[in-house]
Amino acid sequence: TLVVAVAGDAVDETTIINTADVSSSEGATDSATAVVTVNSIVPPIDTSSTTMLPIIMVNYCVETMQYADVVLALDTSGSMNDPTEPGGPSKLAAARGAATDFLNLLAFPGDQAGIVSFSGTAVLQHPLSSNRASLIAALQGNVSGGTRIDLALAEARQELTSVRHLSGNTPTLILLTDGQPNGSDEAAVLADATLAKAAGITIYTIGLGADVNESLLREVA
Repeated sequence: TLVVAVAGDAVDETTIINTADVSSSEGATDSATAVVTVNSIVPPIDTSSTTMLPIIMVNYCVETMQYADVVLALDTSGSMNDPTEPGGPSKLAAARGAATDFLNLLAFPGDQAGIVSFSGTAVLQHPLSSNRASLIAALQGNVSGGTRIDLALAEARQELTSVRHLSGNTPTLILLTDGQPNGSDEAAVLADATLAKAAGITIYTIGLGADVNESLLREVA
């Protein structure tokens, strides 16, 4: 049971998300998320000394919870073993750390996530799931040559349009790479990006390091 205690000074309509994860030595794991919207109690107005003015609101926003299905496509080409800076961690270690932080922010089980790694090929390391621990473990892929961004986009699109996609969730692809397309060309990358967008997928791109093709990543997104 998740019990959420709301602070007395919480702003009205604030959304509070609490997630609990459990695991056992027998291998069973589970998680649950409680989403609470603050609805503060408004004290009655003393009308004896107040002038009431009617307000007509034509357009206004009501905050709602929108869940997403997110595929993280992570570059695992050989250059990802290079350090982020002299004496610093490798680019791959930095990417895995950032991906772990991101997965810890998702509101499972409403959200889902999947992992694709790509180098000379693209591999679905983990299908869409709300199992946070399993997803984090799947980030530990092997490094090899090549940078097939086009195959990564295609693999992610296939997963985000599979039977595992929840129809109410926003399909989202986050592509992280440190380099140029290798083994294909920019036209192939843009063609697969176009197919993903046509399928309703929102694409975000992250360029890591000084060798990224910034203009290409902007077009992909």
